[in-house]
Amino acid sequence: MGTAAARFTLLRFGTCLVEQDGLVKGQPKGAWWNVPINGYVVESAGTRFLFDAGMPRRVIERPWALFDPEGKGGDPILPVMRPRDAVDARLAEAGLKAGDLDGVITSHWHFDHAGGIADLHPTPILAQQAEIDAHKDLDPRLFWLAGEHNLRPVHGDEVLAPGVTIVSTPGHTPGHQSLLVETAQGAYLFTSDAVYTAINWNTNTPGAMVDEAQGMKSMQRLRDVAAEARATVIFSHDPVQNQELRPYPFWYG
Repeated sequence: MGTAAARFTLLRFGTCLVEQDGLVKGQPKGAWWNVPINGYVVESAGTRFLFDAGMPRRVIERPWALFDPEGKGGDPILPVMRPRDAVDARLAEAGLKAGDLDGVITSHWHFDHAGGIADLHPTPILAQQAEIDAHKDLDPRLFWLAGEHNLRPVHGDEVLAPGVTIVSTPGHTPGHQSLLVETAQGAYLFTSDAVYTAINWNTNTPGAMVDEAQGMKSMQRLRDVAAEARATVIFSHDPVQNQELRPYPFWYG
């Protein structure tokens, strides 16, 4: 799936308080995790992409407003975001701005992965055509596509640059996609929400999915890709693994 030519750095976009049973099916009710919201700048052969863009700026001052507008505390998701966690602020820390990106690869259009794209206009947004087709029919609190955007549809797998490959993994959403990045130090497979945590992966337990059967096929596909590429698997919302990951200014590869 490419050559060992890429490198990447991690950007931290805040966290979310989430009930565990929303991430791992069968977990006890009432138990909470504070899970990471991350993105990655990926560079290869003179190209530069951002994989996922974090949360919308509006949750900085009103974190409850997206899911619990009356502030009754009844919703199982609470964003935790500071001004420095906004996507443009994190890019600036790395000496970058939206115009320095060749594209933003959105794994899917949930608020915690695509909420920041309003701050990245007019950078091309790379999304599966299935996600583009489906988002208007899905929960507007979760699906986030505010304003006009320069959309660049993706159809299945696609090699974007040497060592940078989009892997189609539908199930969590209709057009979910993951990313394989192959560096001189080895390959890394970013599952995004196709696999939330190592618990899902190790126990073959699904998280939240619009199509669970399809999602489980995508999880198996990621296992096959990881085995073929001998990749380190990076989960989207694993609070334990997140402690081991090094953010910018460290670069992997």
